[in-house]
Amino acid sequence: MITALFAGCCERNRTGLTAIVLAIVVVAGVGAALQGPTNASLGRIVGTIQASFVSFFGGLVIMFVLVLVFGTGDISKIVSAEWWMCLGGLYGAIVVTTLIICTPVLGTALTATLMMLGQLLMSMAIDTFGWFQTLPIPVNPLRVVGCLLFVMGIAG
Repeated sequence: MITALFAGCCERNRTGLTAIVLAIVVVAGVGAALQGPTNASLGRIVGTIQASFVSFFGGLVIMFVLVLVFGTGDISKIVSAEWWMCLGGLYGAIVVTTLIICTPVLGTALTATLMMLGQLLMSMAIDTFGWFQTLPIPVNPLRVVGCLLFVMGIAG
């Protein structure tokens, strides 16, 4: 059902965003904001790397259940994937460990904002050049102004 919900929303409206997709992204953003302070608190008790492990183990358990219940793909096709398509876990480990280290030092809001800045800049490059098999979306003045306003918000 969840898979169908995500797939249905994206398939029906590839060029635009539906209200449900926007809501899902906002809820995921709430989860991302909770991840830093939650994992950082655990890191103070068990250690940074250990907290990262606990975070990923919890995610592994949840994903295992979701694959069993809702999975409609074919994991055996992983052998035909390009090597770089399997790096998501590496990126996730870097993100989670960085959040654990930086959140107690910078605070939740600044850490999240700087993380978003990195996401925004890389996303703009990916869109512009069509990296990772994405459709190119050219940079335009409005996107540049949006990025500059975001940076000004961090500096302020």
